[in-house]
Amino acid sequence: MNHKISYVQTQEYNYKAHIIPYFEKANIKKLNKNDVVEFREYLLAINLSPNTCNKITILLKKNIRYRFGKPYATK
Repeated sequence: MNHKISYVQTQEYNYKAHIIPYFEKANIKKLNKNDVVEFREYLLAINLSPNTCNKITILLKKNIRYRFGKPYATK
């Protein structure tokens, strides 16, 4: 895929600024739906817009699918 440079930079920033710090001690393979919901609530609590929270949450889900070939656990 050919994405705009600004899109790639934003994705990289969001990953490094929000996803890595929040999940740095977590076992990503064991994440479940509740963990993702709690992460989204955390993003809202630090005053990110709902739109930004959704984009970061989608980035997390895409990363999980890419790394492990399946969605996060549903339990």
